[in-house]
Amino acid sequence: MKGFMRLAIISVLIVCSPRAFATPPGASQHFDCSDGGNTSCAAEDTGCVPDSVDHLKCSDGVGKAFARAIKAVIECHQKQAHAALKGSPTDDDLCEEHDPVKGRAARDKLDSDLAKQGALCVGTRALTLAAAEEETLFADKNNPDSLDAQNGSVYCDGSTEVDPGGDDAGTVDATAVDAANKLKCADTVGKELGKLLAATIKCHQRTARAFLAGKDFDEEACEEDDPVKGRAALQKYAAAMDKLDQKGICTQPCLSRTNRDSLGKSALSQSDSMNQVMYPCPTTTTTTSTTTTTTTTTSSTTTTLCPPTPCACAGGRPSMASVTTGLGNGTCGHLDADGNPNFFSLTCGGLYFGGAGVGMPLPVRVPDMAFALADVCCNGTSLAVHPRSPAETGHNRCSGGANHGAMCRTDADCPGGTCKVLECTQKGCLFGPPLALPNGSHGGGATSVCLVNEFDEDVSGTADCSDGSVPVLNVHLKASLFLDGDLLPSRCSGGPTPGRECANNADCGAGGICVNDTGRCADSGSACTSDSDCPSSTCETGVCVGGTQAGKGCVTDAGCPSSTCRTLIQPCPVCNPATHKCNGGANHDLACVPGDSAFDGDYPTSHDCPPPAPKNIGSVPLILGLTTGTLSKTAVDLPGQPNVFCGFCRNKSTNQFKNPAVPCTSDASCASLSGFTSCGQRTAGAFTPLDLARTVTVTGIPAGPLSTGGPRRAGALAAIFCIPSTLNSLADSAGDLPGPAAGSIAMQMQLVP
Repeated sequence: MKGFMRLAIISVLIVCSPRAFATPPGASQHFDCSDGGNTSCAAEDTGCVPDSVDHLKCSDGVGKAFARAIKAVIECHQKQAHAALKGSPTDDDLCEEHDPVKGRAARDKLDSDLAKQGALCVGTRALTLAAAEEETLFADKNNPDSLDAQNGSVYCDGSTEVDPGGDDAGTVDATAVDAANKLKCADTVGKELGKLLAATIKCHQRTARAFLAGKDFDEEACEEDDPVKGRAALQKYAAAMDKLDQKGICTQPCLSRTNRDSLGKSALSQSDSMNQVMYPCPTTTTTTSTTTTTTTTTSSTTTTLCPPTPCACAGGRPSMASVTTGLGNGTCGHLDADGNPNFFSLTCGGLYFGGAGVGMPLPVRVPDMAFALADVCCNGTSLAVHPRSPAETGHNRCSGGANHGAMCRTDADCPGGTCKVLECTQKGCLFGPPLALPNGSHGGGATSVCLVNEFDEDVSGTADCSDGSVPVLNVHLKASLFLDGDLLPSRCSGGPTPGRECANNADCGAGGICVNDTGRCADSGSACTSDSDCPSSTCETGVCVGGTQAGKGCVTDAGCPSSTCRTLIQPCPVCNPATHKCNGGANHDLACVPGDSAFDGDYPTSHDCPPPAPKNIGSVPLILGLTTGTLSKTAVDLPGQPNVFCGFCRNKSTNQFKNPAVPCTSDASCASLSGFTSCGQRTAGAFTPLDLARTVTVTGIPAGPLSTGGPRRAGALAAIFCIPSTLNSLADSAGDLPGPAAGSIAMQMQLVP
């Protein structure tokens, strides 16, 4: 009856009304007629009508790419569920994420399909938004909007996990008499949900084409209710569910008809929400001018245009969120071993990595003062996080060259140097100051590393202003490693250049002396370079800063009662807090701005003071799903190794790993890789030799209620992730890599109007 009445009304309008009044939304206007148009309004669709034929083709191509990818992932999940029912659960990463041999995984093909749209998409944000949507859809089961998480709503019966200890949610009932029928029911529901999403995407494409041409189109009749033919996308899904009811194979309560209908409506809602990715609204552009004594430059900044949804954040609608890191304290996690729960605590603001054979004293402290800005779109109290470009954030500085320290936009502004893009959250932007990883273990100083992180993909995620929670913040990093050892074995004390690298007293100027900064004897505190300099003890690369052992050599804080152990190793150049000049590295003695506080002997660091380029040993990808909630990861026992948190394909005999790294969850994932057919990590366990860890748990801290324009609120972001081999034997040995990693970042969060 609803469809019949709507059709009758439309017929009356067509017959009795002048054609001039029939105006659908036009180019760059919202599909829901909120800023133009008075007919054919697609009330539930986000996004805007494209502004050109090329942009229409671009958006159509993006939509087709996602439809294909979602269908492919659903097929991967079906294969995985069948394997689990047979008692041989397998990882589906080669099917879903990346196939290094054939490149035919669902995500590989999506990336290829999106790349083909490049020329058509110039001038629109479709590809940028598509990249963020891809991160959400291909996130693991901890992100409720991911395909892996939604898999748990389809394969939802029994207790046999489809991906034990892996990325995918979902269970099957392997003990039921009608287990095969239950699985067939779940397979059909998943397949029909994929068809429903693909059909609604086609409806959105037809709507966009019609509106750009100035023609009316009944999007609801295509998507939900076709009163004439009954062929709307949701109607066809309902018909498929009717057939399942007739077969009587859906006996699992979680796939009752009511629940299956609800899944269909959720898929429809998800498609409508994704429409703003495929058909983005135009950006708001402002122009700013910067004038110097010799030149005037003009640059454009682009601001994310959010859909017109109501915002319930105190203080009004925010446009940006800022996060500033701090120095953590207290406990933000722990390790459990079999029969030995909570045997090792994880410190807030600390980074832990490696298996039980890690040689570096942990944790590495995460530096403070790192500042990042991201755009946010508000819907109620929910905030969708979008990347902010270097042009929008500014504060980029030349490092090295003729214009060292000057503001810049690109490397062309820095002859002989590099433009360091700071505070932004797009791919290519730097993430925090250089991170020092000193290896303070006895005799391990030479394997100390400086880490320079940059975003390898645009930041995306969600937050909530009502409690300052961050359900997920997707941060993909490229971590460049510099095996520097100790860059400053001797430093000036006193004089005009305290802390400067030196070889003798003459290098330190009047009143300054050149002091050994390599080691201290554990018993006397005397300067040393090796154990032979300490007849009654050992030479250590740390020194107690106070307490009863003040001035004496140490490895960790445990060796300094009532005090702390400060490292004497500087694997990153230091931005001297007294002289504001670089100590060590390519920009030695050039001006710098500290990127963090001087909380240890290897800080402050700064991107004005990069590590020596020849010391670079490559980079590793780090994929962090940061959250203010709680995360846990449980190790699995594999045929070739127990207690594996992060498997990579390897040669079991030599413990050498495939290059490039191939993640795995079972030997089956590596079966096709000649010579690397075993799945494992460098050493079983995690972070400490005290016991063989079975479970890693980390806990973030929500910042509390946030008001737009209000004060910063303190919290913490936590993550568990995997680090592949660095392909450098010294670095892998010190960090016990490949293996697991976990940590937390103390932070202060603020909403900007």
